[in-house]
Amino acid sequence: MNDFPLKHAMPFSLDQRTATGLFLGLMTVLIVSFSPGLFYKGAFVLTAVILACYEFFRFKFPKIPFFVQGIFACFYIVMPCFVIFLLMQNAKFFYCVLSMVCLGDTAAYVCGKRFGKKKLAPTVSPHKTYAGSIAHMITALCVACAFKFFGFLENCGWLFSLILAVCVSVCGQLGDLFESFLKRKAGIKDSGNLLPGHGGILDRIDASLFALPAAFFLYFLHF
Repeated sequence: MNDFPLKHAMPFSLDQRTATGLFLGLMTVLIVSFSPGLFYKGAFVLTAVILACYEFFRFKFPKIPFFVQGIFACFYIVMPCFVIFLLMQNAKFFYCVLSMVCLGDTAAYVCGKRFGKKKLAPTVSPHKTYAGSIAHMITALCVACAFKFFGFLENCGWLFSLILAVCVSVCGQLGDLFESFLKRKAGIKDSGNLLPGHGGILDRIDASLFALPAAFFLYFLHF
């Protein structure tokens, strides 16, 4: 465990986390499914990019020049968000992948707190456990099966759906761990405090920055 002070730690409750998650989910559904044209979707993604970049540039990396940090932000935040915008054009597939990420995160959080004993990566994220990681994978597989069974993945076979779930779960957890690694290096607990129960925008989309682009390219290669 590193001995630096963790700044911006927020004593959020599960109720706040749930309420914020439901609000974000409802807003995403309204924008993806009911907004006319591409303008509102683009504005939604652009807003997330601006806020996430703002939070990222508040991270302090003394040994890294600012322009290098800016180039890194393009690859880490801007380009993945552009791919997410493209993925939004296929609403059913987008909802499936996003559900794998969000429900997987929730299952990992609940099961990790209840059953987690062995730490997954204690030096990076002390609260991540193997139990939570397994719960994330199982949940993603269940979501894929449900979407396939009810016809939301009509163009995808069962094997592809299961491979997609494994890929999304693994990449989502790597994205979560990677952001935790960056925060550890910067000496902070949360990227911000904009979202009660979640921290900052970057805390909320960290898994999606890895998982959704991976799903997009897997879908692209498949078809």
